[in-house]
Amino acid sequence: MIAKRTAVYRIPVILAAIVSVAAVLVTQSKTPQHRPSDVANTTSIATVELAADSMEATLVKERIKVRLFREDALDGIAPVGIEILVDEISVLHQELREEHFGNRYPGVAIAHLGESGRLPEVIFATYPGGVRCCWAVSVFTTASNGGKWSRIDLEEVPALFDYSGSADFLRDIIRDIDGDGYLEIVDYHSFYGLFCDDGEVSSPLRIRRVSSGQLVDVTRDPKYLPAHRAQFARLLHFAKGKYVPNRDLPGLVASGRLVGEGELAWKLMRERYQEVGSAIGVNEPCWPAEELHKESFPKALDMLLIQNGYGRYQTR
Repeated sequence: MIAKRTAVYRIPVILAAIVSVAAVLVTQSKTPQHRPSDVANTTSIATVELAADSMEATLVKERIKVRLFREDALDGIAPVGIEILVDEISVLHQELREEHFGNRYPGVAIAHLGESGRLPEVIFATYPGGVRCCWAVSVFTTASNGGKWSRIDLEEVPALFDYSGSADFLRDIIRDIDGDGYLEIVDYHSFYGLFCDDGEVSSPLRIRRVSSGQLVDVTRDPKYLPAHRAQFARLLHFAKGKYVPNRDLPGLVASGRLVGEGELAWKLMRERYQEVGSAIGVNEPCWPAEELHKESFPKALDMLLIQNGYGRYQTR
């Protein structure tokens, strides 16, 4: 009798276990099955550099293969060529013979800089050389998965930091700055050519994405306000330090304008700038526009900001 009762009591437990297993199987059957190509990680980035002693380097990501090559070896700075293949079919072959593309640290990245459902972009970078010069960057993209590939040359990207090579540089400027799952090109709108001396130049962020085969400046899109606020807070902290060179002030005021704090930034600039013979202050200009250096620092800065689309901060 006791054995029969034990068997009866076990029946509900067994039934519950069966129902649980069935529920798991039903749930699994409802989970969509994706091919690997359908779930490409849009925030991942692959990079490779063409070493100075190498004639070729290859990079593969998703359906894209990129080949960097040199026709000859001239101390690692011979002109560089690039070939892009989609599904092993060559869709672009170019020799980058411009002077600034035949120099140091050539490298390439494959990353999604635009809408989902498209092939990723190919981003090429090299460093022309010179003291605190700029990186040369080109983006290769296609407006449709089967369309023609085009090349977009960016204006020189400021080298405000020391990088170990092009891969380090590309991983710094290609990032998902707003956390939406898609990558942007994030660099700095530098005023290095007008207000500079030795050392880093503080600058506002510049943000760009690819849309329909075109590189679009999205710096002022409201979705990026948190990133601009973080940059402004950083520049504001430095501007309140013991010593503030004039070179740090243009970026502070421009960044303040982007986040609606132009008045605060302008007031702090007026308190901290140094007027010593020219708009540069205590330092000689690098390659400035002469007309700016005939003015006081605030007036020259006002002119510079207007020319670069940051609006006017004072009434002259």
